[in-house]
Amino acid sequence: AAGVLAANGINVRIYDALMPVPALSFATRYYKCNAGVMVTASHNPAKYNGYKAYGPDGCQMTDDAAAIVYEEIQKTDVAEGVERGLIRFVGDDCKKALYEAIESRQVRPGLCKTAGLKLVYSPLNGSGLVPVTQVLKDIGITDITIVPEQEYPNGYFTTSS
Repeated sequence: AAGVLAANGINVRIYDALMPVPALSFATRYYKCNAGVMVTASHNPAKYNGYKAYGPDGCQMTDDAAAIVYEEIQKTDVAEGVERGLIRFVGDDCKKALYEAIESRQVRPGLCKTAGLKLVYSPLNGSGLVPVTQVLKDIGITDITIVPEQEYPNGYFTTSS
């Protein structure tokens, strides 16, 4: 998707690692983009897998708007966008701002640092491992056990039924 956009002269920001859909919504608004794109598999039914398009408000596009975008995609060539430098990674500044936005919504800031919490977390074979564990550590939860069978992305979600 990034290649198609860049090959058509559109500047692109792309995460340098897997990130969950809410991170795309945030980055779309953070960078004041005209649109956001997520290529995704879902632990939900398979009909929710695929290419998700978001508007400048960070919300998923309507079917009518997405159909127009899809029609334009079918007309494009991919390769030259990277060569022209139109694709850039989402910066650490955006990731930090995402984590800070999440952390700023704590009901009792500081409580987790002194509560001695132990947490078991499963990313459900999705993309939440890095952002979720980062936010948990930032708010003071450091004793985190990750469910090994569901730690890393797996588009088949074999252990998530």
